[in-house]
Parts: sequence; C-alpha cells; structure tokens
Amino acid sequence: MTKSTITDILGSIGIKNVGFCAFDSVKEHLLNCRAKSRLPQNSKTIIICAFPYKVKDTAPKFLSRYAAVPDYHTVVGKALGDACGVLKEKYSDFAFEYFCDNSPIPEVHTAAEAGLGVKGDNGLLITPDYGSFVFLGEIVTDLEIECENKYNECSHCGACKAKCPVALEKANCLSNLSQKKK
Repeated sequence: MTKSTITDILGSIGIKNVGFCAFDSVKEHLLNCRAKSRLPQNSKTIIICAFPYKVKDTAPKFLSRYAAVPDYHTVVGKALGDACGVLKEKYSDFAFEYFCDNSPIPEVHTAAEAGLGVKGDNGLLITPDYGSFVFLGEIVTDLEIECENKYNECSHCGACKAKCPVALEKANCLSNLSQKKK
C-alpha cells in the first residue's frame, strides 16, 4: 500500500518515473560529500526519480541537450522539495530528505537497482523511454518501503559508443572534462 500511495503522490505533482531501492543495498557505496550529513538516521529506502529532458533535434548546435532546458537543479529540486513536503504531511513520523546532483547516493547504480533502466557502458542510466536523456534525483527516508531491487545489466549493444565514440574513454570525454573543477 505504501509504495503505490507514494507513487500516486509523486505522480500527482508531476514526478512520473519513480523507483524504490533499499538503502542497505547501496550504503557501502555512498559518495563522500557534505550532503552525506543530511541522510536521515536509520535510512531504509531511496525513492529515486528520473526526470526526462529530451529536447527537439533542433537543440542549439555545439550545446549539450541538457543545457538547452531550464536548470535542472531548480526544476528537480523544487519537484523533490514539494514531494518531501507532501510526504512529511502524510507520514509525519518519518524523515524525508531530497538530493539533486550533490548527493551521497550513487545515482545511476541506484536507479538501475530500482528498475528505472540499466547502467550503460558509458556509465549513464539508459531508460527504456528516454535513453540517457534524464536527470536523477532522490528522496531518502527512514520509512521502510517495499523494494524489488531488480538491477538489470547492460546488453553491451554498442549504441552509446556509436553515438559518442569517446564516451567510454573518460580521459577524452568532453562532457567529463568540462565538468571538472580544475
């Protein structure tokens, strides 16, 4: 009941692509960042959400498609913040903390574990409906929610390498290089 109720709540505020992952299945792989201190004590479940951003093929040339849409930190952060507010009202005895980009959660692995897609050879989440054109965000809670934990392996079809020949070579990947602080 809780899983479908939460899916319905998130759907009512526009979050349609939702999966659930047991916190225990990723806790040994948490990323070190300041946001780690915001994790609820006794975290039980990660509610992971995929936000599609596929834009028309007429996106500006030489500009990544994700840069052609409103800043996802704002859009995803607001959606997840609103979701936490509604969830806290319904489940007042439990904590709900959202993360968007700056997260201790290994997002791609968690999303694959929750059944939202597969982790491609390029390291990105590949979803059935949107390919890799999604932003990820999550809500971590101490509320125990049924999780299927159905990690699917990449089929290694080569489609990501065909689209971006250096996608598998992180040292030469322009997206990877342009996001480094140095």
